[in-house]
Formats: sequence, C-alpha cells, structure tokens
Amino acid sequence: MSLTEKITTGIAKLVWSAMKTHVDSHVKDFLTKRRIERSVEEAVDRVVVELERFLVYEVREENQRALVVEQCLLELQPLVLKPETLFRGSLDGQRIFDQLYPNEQYPQAIREERLDAVWALFVPRILALLCKLALAIEEWRIEGWREGFRRLDEVAQQLAKLQVEIDTMVRRPSERSDELFERVRRLRRQRRELRVEVTGLGGEAPSTVQLDAMFVHPIFRHQSDKVKSRIMTEANVATGALLQKRGRSVIIAGPGAGKTTWTKWVERTIEARSEPMIVVRIELRQHSSGFPSIHKIVKDEAGSHLAEELDADILRTWFDSGRVHAVIDGLDELIPATRESALAWLTGLGESIGSGAVVITSRPLTTDHLDRLASPTWTTWHLMPFDQERVCDYIERWYKHAPLLPEAERKVDARALAREWSMDSTLRNLTGNPLLLSTLLTVHHVDGALPQGRARLYQRYLDGMLGSWDARRKVDAPRVRLDVTAQRWILRNIAIFMNASGHDAVEESELEPVVAKALSTSEIKASATDVLAQLRERSGLLIGPGTWSFSHKSIGEFLLAEAIIEGNLSTSGGGRLDRMWLYSKRHEDRLNVAFFLWAGLAPASDLEAMISILLSGSYDDQVLGLGLANDQFFRIGGSCRIQVGAAMARLTPPSGKNDSSTWVFPVQGSDNLPHDLPTGEVELRGVSDYETSSSLLNKLASSSAISWSDVKTHSGPARDWLWITGPRPACWYETEDGQPPPSTQIENPKRLVATGCMVSSDKRSPGPRDRRRLHRQCQVTTSE
Repeated sequence: MSLTEKITTGIAKLVWSAMKTHVDSHVKDFLTKRRIERSVEEAVDRVVVELERFLVYEVREENQRALVVEQCLLELQPLVLKPETLFRGSLDGQRIFDQLYPNEQYPQAIREERLDAVWALFVPRILALLCKLALAIEEWRIEGWREGFRRLDEVAQQLAKLQVEIDTMVRRPSERSDELFERVRRLRRQRRELRVEVTGLGGEAPSTVQLDAMFVHPIFRHQSDKVKSRIMTEANVATGALLQKRGRSVIIAGPGAGKTTWTKWVERTIEARSEPMIVVRIELRQHSSGFPSIHKIVKDEAGSHLAEELDADILRTWFDSGRVHAVIDGLDELIPATRESALAWLTGLGESIGSGAVVITSRPLTTDHLDRLASPTWTTWHLMPFDQERVCDYIERWYKHAPLLPEAERKVDARALAREWSMDSTLRNLTGNPLLLSTLLTVHHVDGALPQGRARLYQRYLDGMLGSWDARRKVDAPRVRLDVTAQRWILRNIAIFMNASGHDAVEESELEPVVAKALSTSEIKASATDVLAQLRERSGLLIGPGTWSFSHKSIGEFLLAEAIIEGNLSTSGGGRLDRMWLYSKRHEDRLNVAFFLWAGLAPASDLEAMISILLSGSYDDQVLGLGLANDQFFRIGGSCRIQVGAAMARLTPPSGKNDSSTWVFPVQGSDNLPHDLPTGEVELRGVSDYETSSSLLNKLASSSAISWSDVKTHSGPARDWLWITGPRPACWYETEDGQPPPSTQIENPKRLVATGCMVSSDKRSPGPRDRRRLHRQCQVTTSE
C-alpha cells in the first residue's frame, strides 16, 4: 500500500469513526447520512495532500514515514471510541495533543527513530482536523443538515492553506542557530494556529471566527509635554514603531478597547512575515506567582526537545540581533502588590532581551505604576476609539463573518447603521469600543432594538447568552437544566471569587468548590464540572477547562456590579456586598469599571446619593462623582445637575492635575500673542479612561443646569476656565461659512473683541494660518 493510500484511507476512516456515532444519533435518513459522509471524505482528501508532502519533505526513509502514520492512527483510536469531547468543543487539537503527551513523552517507537520533531507537528494536525470537522458537523446539525452547507469545505481549505504556510517557513540556513530559529518559529506558529477559540452567537453554537476576518486595526495616539502629538492609523506604521529595535512601549486603553486582540494579532502577523522574528506573547495573570526569565519563556515555547539545543549563546545571538520581541498583556490584571515585582521584572526583561522590543498593555491605573514607566526609555501610547470609518468596517465584517447568521440576513448598510447609532446620545460613545460594538450588533440583530446605556446593554446581552435567545431559536435542551436566574447566581459567585482572589483566571481545582457551594445554596443537584462545562459551551461567557476565566474581563465586572445591586451576597471578609462596600473601594482601579456599571444599574436615587457624597469629598472623590454624572447624565434629575454644576464651578485642580492647554488671545492687527490664559481643564474619572471636564460642561449648559449668567458673574477659582469652556450667548458663534454673524443679527452690541483659540500642550503657539483665522473672526458680547 502506497503512502498516499495509507494516509488517505487511514485518516478518512479515523475521522468518520469519530463522526459516525454523533451523526447516527441525530440523522435517520440514509441519503442524508451518505451526503454527510461524502462531505467528510472530500474534506479529508484536501488536507491529506499537504500531510503527505510534509512527511516526504521531513522524513527521508519510506519505512519511517509509514511508522509515523501507523503509530498516529493507533494512538488516536481510543479518542475516536469516545468522541463526546470533540462535539462539546471543550478541547482543541493542540490541547488534546498536550494532554495525551505530558512533558512530551511520545511513543517509544517514535523516540527510538528520533522522529520527535515530526511527531510534534504531524499529530496535532490530525487532531485539529478531527476537532474542526466535529465543530463544523455540529453547526450543520443546528442548521438542519441543509443543502449547500460549505463549512466543511472551508475547514479543509483553512487547514490545507495553513499547512502550506507553516511548511514554507522552513529554509536550509547555513548556520545551526538560524536552523533552530526557523524550527522554533514553525512549531510556535502551528501550536498557535491550531487552537480553536470557541465563541458563539448564542448557546450551543460552537463556531469559530478567524482573527483576521474580524480584526480592525486601532488608532494609536502618543502625546507628551515635550513631543508633538503623534497618531498612527496604519497597521504597518504602528507595528514598525512599536516593534522597532530596543523599543519600549506602554499601550493604555479601557476595557474592550482591543488591547488583548491587538497583542494576538501582532503575534501571528509578525511571525507570518518572511523576515525572521518571534513575538513572545505573555499574559501577566498567568505568572502572578512568579515571573520567569525571557530565556525560560523562549525555551518553553520551543518545547522540551528543541529547548535542549537552545543554549545561552544561541539565545543571546537572537536577542542581540533583535529577532525576539516580548508583548506583555495585562499589567492592570495584577493586584497592586504584585505590580511592584512586575515592574522590577520588566526592567530586567528590557536588559535581557537586548535589541528586541518590549510592549506592555494595561487599563488606566489609580496606582502610580504606569507613571513610573513614563520615562525617556518608555513611550506611552493610547488606543483611541474607533472612528466612523472603522465602525463601518467592523459592522461589515461582523455581518459577513458572524457564525450561524443566515445568508439572507448578512446584507447591511453599514454606513446607515453607524450614522443612526452616532445620532443617539446613549449609544454614540459605545460604538467606538470594539467589545461594546460587537455586543451592540449581537443584541440589535437578535432583538431588533437596543437598551439605553452600557450597563443595560450588558444586561440584555447576558440575558441572551444565558438562554433567552436559545429558547427563541428552539435549541435542544441541555444536559443540566439551569434557568437564567440559577446561571446568573453561579456566575456572580464566580465573579466575586475572582475579584476577592485578585486574579482574573483561576485553576479548575480552585473554582469547582465555589460552583459546588453555589449549587448547594440553590439546591441544584448537579456536579460543578458539568455545570462549568455547560456554561462554557452554551453561553460562551466562560473560557476553560483547566484554567477558567470570563470570555472578557468586563463580563465578570458586570456580574459583580449586579451582585452589588442585589446586595444579597457577602464579601470574603463576611461583610455585605453592597454600594457602601463599593464606596469603600472607590479608588481601586480593579473596581473602576464595576463602579460605573453599578451606576448604570442602580436606581436613580441611589446614584444621585452616591454622586452627592462624592462631591463633598476630596478632589479625587469629586472627579469620580463628576465622572459618574458625566457618564449617567441622562438619568440624573435637575436638582442633582444643579449640584453638579456648582461642584464644577468650585473645582480647583491640585498642582499637576490639570492639563497644559491654554487659551491664546491675539492682539487685533498683530501677529503677537501676548496673553496665554490656562484653561484649568481637568480630567474626570470615566469607565474606560479619563474624560475631559468640557464634556460635562457642555451637557450642563445644554440642559440649562449652568447658564451664561452663572459664568458671567462667577468669581471663584474656575472663573477663567468657565469663561472659556462654559456656555455663551448664541450670538458669539460664527456662521457656517466661518464668518462672524452680521451686526444686524446682534441685539445691543457693546464691543467687539478678537476671539481666542485653544492651543493644546503639543502646540504651544498657533501658526500663521491660525493667526489669520483669529484676526478674521470676532466675538460679540452683549449688554445686559
């Protein structure tokens, strides 16, 4: 039997054996079964072509090639006899391989022939084919085995293309160090690409979406007191700047802004290029008990067999040549005490990695750890909200690639939808956040309507993911019957436990007792293992098994906010988990998002009471209270708005707390700029980042909570600031053509003064064009 026949026949039989039991239990019609079997065989044939090429290239002896195939079929046969895990989507090909061979203890026959490296690449490809086809078969079942289902063809195309891309990475370098480098790159890429990240539109939808299909590159912005503001919108420009030799960068953005997605994208994109580079992606939360050296990280990435060949001299050559970069995700996910050791570790990493770049991501912190990285060595970048072009791009990608969306429903006028949402004051600020935009699209598509505000959006999203959308779609009943209330109760307990532990990912052995206790309290007779598996499979809100976390940190933060609203759970110290507990934690950055989500869920009276308490406190309390008012302005009443306006008027930023923007007044007919008046603009706490006070002032002015008379007669510390950024008479504004209004439209003109312009810290004085515009404009003040 030829190698081609042996691989094709053996693997096709293996795959169909895994599929047959599942198909038989759901399909009675003989012709439908035959159609499914032929589709599986055709998919296998397409992948086998590249598997055979791989073996011919990697293994010289014919008998060794046959050994690899025969041993693979023999080793995987027990898995085929119990294929349930494949259809539960709980494992991916690479993870199954790692569990089958802990510490890379491969079969003796493979080790004796020194085929370890080939085994580590060949078998995960077969397992990936099994897992991906199993998921595709399950999607097909959910769609009623409809004609024209193309998912199996897509899986085969993706795997065949991936094999070609990975195998073409291997060259025949002249130096051993270069050969090792290419082998490590290839192994890393295969391990990464063969992972299946299961996310669904609703329950029982084990679908995968390729990262490249949904990824929209963000906008990066850098600004400091000494350097002119820099904006990076193009992907190649951003990666070139962030991964330049000896580059040291900090990326700051709020929850859901795309920090982690960007780190995954840059890892796979850079390593897929022809130039030899390795991007090591490190999740800090996985190493909170101790941070390993960069030498150990690279060796672990290479696997134990290749690691034995990576001595210190070889690694030093790679580091000094700038071939290895480190992208570190989630400084904010460490508790403050651990951040200290993380900063020390980062300093050592920067020295050890030589010419390689180091990039670290974080949410804004209330501690000073990010400030201590703001040195000439480190450059700070902020991820900006999506602009309208990116919002449209993301909407189009979502409708094209969202799993289980019928073809008839994939048509969308992205620009019209983006324009509609931008006109809604409660949605406008949500569309610029990738996570919230995805949530908006999911809820909008399924419900046809959207709730007001971020917190209510999360609430509706969780309702859908926990079963109400399944019920509408008439999805099969689960193994364990849990209503939405029970599921929420369990998930809230998980969120509270993770918050108390200070970790956003916990081991299964730690989490199962928490779930078991929650089940016992609710008198639900089910095992913690089954409940966790079901929550992960059907809701998509949890990631596991092994190490468990929420699919996004914000999900856990919302559940914590819900628990605080309910007030019927206790903290780890025995106290009540309520708004007063939240108030006591108000300056901990780990609870910042939960605080703002609580504000969106709380009764208006509780929200207004919290704002009032904060406005009577310290400066940091006041900027939090004003931030809550800014975020929830549409919910607070008139008396609270007046209180907020008064607080804005008396707010005096401590030294260094206000920005360096100025209002520049020119002398009419001259290019001299004699008067620079500091605006006193301050930063208010926000859910994702700090917001400027002018945003709240505009809302106060538009709602008449603060008027021109208040501004004109004010004599407090914020007088100049209010004069510049506060409300003005309508006749002060220029007309659409950029000219001042005609004098005939002005009642009781008193005097004309040259208008000012805002100059931010990156532009200390206007240029000639600015001056000409200043001299052309006028402001008109009116007599009372």
